[in-house]
Amino acid sequence: MRRCSASGTKLPPGYMGIPFLGELLSFLWYFKIARHPDDYINSIRHKYGDGVGLYRTHLFGSPSIIVCTPSANKFVLQDANNFSSGWHNEIVGTTSLVAVDGDSHIRVRSFVVKAINRPDSLRRITLAIQPRVTTALQSWVKKGRVTMFKEAKKVTFENIGKYFASFESGPVLDNLDVLFKGLIYGFRVSPINLPGTKFQCTPRTLTTFLFHS
Repeated sequence: MRRCSASGTKLPPGYMGIPFLGELLSFLWYFKIARHPDDYINSIRHKYGDGVGLYRTHLFGSPSIIVCTPSANKFVLQDANNFSSGWHNEIVGTTSLVAVDGDSHIRVRSFVVKAINRPDSLRRITLAIQPRVTTALQSWVKKGRVTMFKEAKKVTFENIGKYFASFESGPVLDNLDVLFKGLIYGFRVSPINLPGTKFQCTPRTLTTFLFHS
């Protein structure tokens, strides 16, 4: 029989692992070392069956539920009343698109959609970024061999800087690119606010980023 919670609600199948660490070591092995995150999910599904696509575990110091089927994910993502986003609000801000839920999310999202996803907006964006993309393609031809992922990220960041903040290519934009990467790392780490951790350093990176912007 499945173990029940204090309220009497049945929990999904799964394993809570060892105290405090839970299944974190296994999780990190698949995601960081083996680089096969799907194998982690598949191992759970093979062990406990597909069921409703929910599995309990313990990750990053907290009891967790892993959701891994389309129907279950759809239910979670569309139920803003019971499930909220888990972004670090001290990094992205309390009114950021990824941090707000419900009506606030709909309102902020409408502003973004109107700015970048309407036909007239897309035409303006295309005309604005076309010269920079053309120049980038020509430079790639001259180089002969390029790392597509890095080059595509570079030209994308340059276009974003130009379109939204009127930044031209140069040292300032290059410095912002480095700082932006630091912010991205802060999104992905555990919220452990201890000296020397990436999470603890991220607010300072954000302050520097905003200062240079």
